[in-house]
Amino acid sequence: QNIKHTNNTTAMTVDSSGNSTFSGEVEQSDMTIARFHKTSNETVSGNKTPIDDLTNSSGSHGFVSRGTQPTNSSGTLTLPSTGLWRVDAFFGIYTANAHSYLYGQIVYSTDSGSNYNGACTAYQELAQGNGGSLTTTYCHINCYTILNCTNASTFRLRFHAGGDGSNFLLRDGVNTNFLIQKIGASQ
Repeated sequence: QNIKHTNNTTAMTVDSSGNSTFSGEVEQSDMTIARFHKTSNETVSGNKTPIDDLTNSSGSHGFVSRGTQPTNSSGTLTLPSTGLWRVDAFFGIYTANAHSYLYGQIVYSTDSGSNYNGACTAYQELAQGNGGSLTTTYCHINCYTILNCTNASTFRLRFHAGGDGSNFLLRDGVNTNFLIQKIGASQ
């Protein structure tokens, strides 16, 4: 069977097993791809909750967004619609201090930000201070999650970073950024 346009151009063919073949490009009409990045390097003592100096990366760092973008209020993001959302977090960190670990975390709220739940936490164990041989560490801490947003008006998204020990530098731009993609309808 063929599905055709009014000008008789075949758009899709479905065989007897139900397999579909598309003739042209397939577009997802409700696709959203967004990326936010940290605007400047920041020395953090303890924990940074939330990372509040985010800006939309569209048009910078080689990134182009697509679709209706999440809104940002001091690092708290509100998704533009319900759906399944994949969120990738990349935390760029530098430290010259003794830590046993650093972490990056994706957190979300379903009650307009009154309460937050951890969706994904990634840790980096550091070897500093063991014998005094390692004094400087650059690392990227990465994690991802898939979130089911059933009410976009009350759903919030934030990013946290922290660790034990002394100060660390949470790096800007391409070093600390967050990719947000709508991948399907809410469940």
